[in-house]
Amino acid sequence: MATIQYSGWLFKDDGTAVDGATVQLYEQGSTSSTVGSSVTTGDSSWADGYWEITTTQEPDSTGAYYAHDVKITSGSSVRWLRGKTRESFAEVDIRNATGATQGGLLVANNANTASNKVATFANRMRTGVDGDEIYLSFEMMNDADEIHEFARITAEAVDSANGNEDGQIRFGIADGDKSGDAGGIVDVLTLNTTTGGVTSVITDTISQYNNTVTVGVDDTGYDVKFFGASAGAYMLWDESADQLIIMGASADATTSTGKLLLATSLTDVNANDVLGKIEFQAPSEAGGTDAITVAAAVEAVAQGTFSSSVNATDLIFKTGHSEAATEKFRITSQGELGIGGATYGSSGDVLTSGGAGAAPTWETPTTGDITGVTAGTGLSGGGTSGGVTLALDLSELTDTAIANGDYIVFTDTTDSNATVKGDLADVATLFAGTGLTASSSVIGVDASQTQITAVGTIATGVWQGTAIASGYIADNSITLAKMAGGTDGNIISYDASGNPVAIATGNDGQVLTSTGAGSPPAFEDAAAGGVSAGQALAFSIIF
Repeated sequence: MATIQYSGWLFKDDGTAVDGATVQLYEQGSTSSTVGSSVTTGDSSWADGYWEITTTQEPDSTGAYYAHDVKITSGSSVRWLRGKTRESFAEVDIRNATGATQGGLLVANNANTASNKVATFANRMRTGVDGDEIYLSFEMMNDADEIHEFARITAEAVDSANGNEDGQIRFGIADGDKSGDAGGIVDVLTLNTTTGGVTSVITDTISQYNNTVTVGVDDTGYDVKFFGASAGAYMLWDESADQLIIMGASADATTSTGKLLLATSLTDVNANDVLGKIEFQAPSEAGGTDAITVAAAVEAVAQGTFSSSVNATDLIFKTGHSEAATEKFRITSQGELGIGGATYGSSGDVLTSGGAGAAPTWETPTTGDITGVTAGTGLSGGGTSGGVTLALDLSELTDTAIANGDYIVFTDTTDSNATVKGDLADVATLFAGTGLTASSSVIGVDASQTQITAVGTIATGVWQGTAIASGYIADNSITLAKMAGGTDGNIISYDASGNPVAIATGNDGQVLTSTGAGSPPAFEDAAAGGVSAGQALAFSIIF
């Protein structure tokens, strides 16, 4: 059931009120079924001629509410206002004085359907271009008793192309701080669509939401992006990755990094106040009890009353095993490491494993003398007392053929005689001199060289290597031309060591005379008496 109120004033053409007229309310289309009546009379707020009828109505079988016809009788004059009357006006000025109890305009559609159109606001000017707009203006009195526009709702044609129409609605409010137009309208919220069909909400002012903001529904989310003041900086909820991304600026600077700040609004920070916390939890776990408690956490906890010179803070790491997460490790403001709470050990302690299933602890290290040195593989020496040494023992090493890719150990004189290793291929390259090449640790003859023309034969050049063993010299192959030059008249002999020596040239008339074993012969004067007739003369030629 609906309560319906009709009211109004009756005036003559000259503007004077009509009192005593009878106003009757009929069911639409009926001239006999009245549902109420009234007689015009005076009203304390307005001039005489006021009438008012209140009635109730049940919907028809379709659920719709019908309209009413109004019959006005004054003397012999009768006028009707039909419920389905259609009127066209150039301008309608509707005013009332009922405050918040009754609006000046009621627009209703009584059709019993889920979606009813109740009003149309249209721009019939046929410009048909982008930027056409119509708007509703909201005006009130300012303190200077002047009508001023305080708000506006504007509908704009963003794209007027036939078949591709896009529109937007702008919500504007008066801004007393607007530069050059104090009190002028500033758009604070815009709802629009692009040609891609994406709906955009744009606001150029600070927004405040006093209720829950939800984007998407469970299992169907959407990206939410917040831009920073620096180019490239933003925070993004990436719905496809179910991930929050904090992206730093794109500028090439050390500060261009994603940043997350956990802070407190406390104005008086004292010991044990938590400045920031990150917790890890599985609150939907079906197991319940321990399973849904906080399983791990990282906290920054103040360690004293903050002041202009104090901000001592410990970073505490908590984990749970079969309980809500408890402290397992901390780093103090002074760099101490606490195990299982504020347990920092003593100076010189070492962190010692407690074995599987047990936390480590600070322990005093076991001290003592070295009681023995054992020579490992490839070494000899060692001992259990006194000064001991270790030496390389080749007999301890496995005899393995050296190959390309192997390394050798050597002393690097260019690096403070450091002991280093070198690739065998580098050694081959080092020893491959003129006319030779090294590849995969193998030295070979360089095909582009000209000194060696055939294997085993030196065609040109001078031999500058070590002495050639006699076994490599063919018999009867050394000519006089290849022998070293000497002094005219000298004779070649051998000394006690078997080495060749030159016998100096003697004087005219001297004879080659033996000087005994172990000494080469020499030219000497002949013995007195000479050679007698009949005596034998023996001589030899020595080379």
